[in-house]
Amino acid sequence: MTRNVTYRIKGLRNGAYLTDLHWPDDSPPNIIMRANGELKSSISGTFLPDDSFNWLRDELQPCIIIDGEEHSLGIFRPTTMSAGEKSFVRRVTATAYDRAWLCKAQKTETLLHLSAGAAYIDQIKKLLVHCGIINVLADTSAAVLPADREEVTEKQNRITEKNSNRYGFIVRPDADKLQIKKEVESLYNVKVVAVNTARFAGKRSSRYTKAGLIRGQKNAFKKAYITLKDGDTIDFYSNI
Repeated sequence: MTRNVTYRIKGLRNGAYLTDLHWPDDSPPNIIMRANGELKSSISGTFLPDDSFNWLRDELQPCIIIDGEEHSLGIFRPTTMSAGEKSFVRRVTATAYDRAWLCKAQKTETLLHLSAGAAYIDQIKKLLVHCGIINVLADTSAAVLPADREEVTEKQNRITEKNSNRYGFIVRPDADKLQIKKEVESLYNVKVVAVNTARFAGKRSSRYTKAGLIRGQKNAFKKAYITLKDGDTIDFYSNI
């Protein structure tokens, strides 16, 4: 049995089809998939210029066509691009990663509060959407969060790595040290021996999105750094 197999690479803008991207006959793009890699798949290659495609904002969707039936191989976000010329023909050399790269690029800078009773899958989807991953496919699940959860920030994780009995939280601006101590001991069944607090002004931020450059300012917040009795630990994910 003989099958007819061809390929195409679509250019997408805001998730919608924009154009077909083409490449020189002597230099087809490469798609690499790594089952154990931190970034599972990437595409790299040399493309012929297309003035309608914006390499800073648009995305690539390689597809395999088997006997006329088209199958997507993923959606990729360009990360590096350079323009040049070979044999008097303009070319664009680019590398793009699957959208999971956005999760790596986006850093959580504040504590995230997840409410008890919320669907676990829905919370994961919200985090992915925050990173710019809009189309999410996930198996249905009836699992819900049994209690309020708070996801610690990357900086707070580093504090815990250096001091295994010290943890950081974002707390209400009006919460005092005694209230914080009682709340942590009640939620996590631990003994708190010290509480330190600090207030932080809201930082100005800007980021590139599909709609362009967005500027804003984050809210001011208050952090509490708590020290536990030797031997006590907090497992934020034990009930998830």
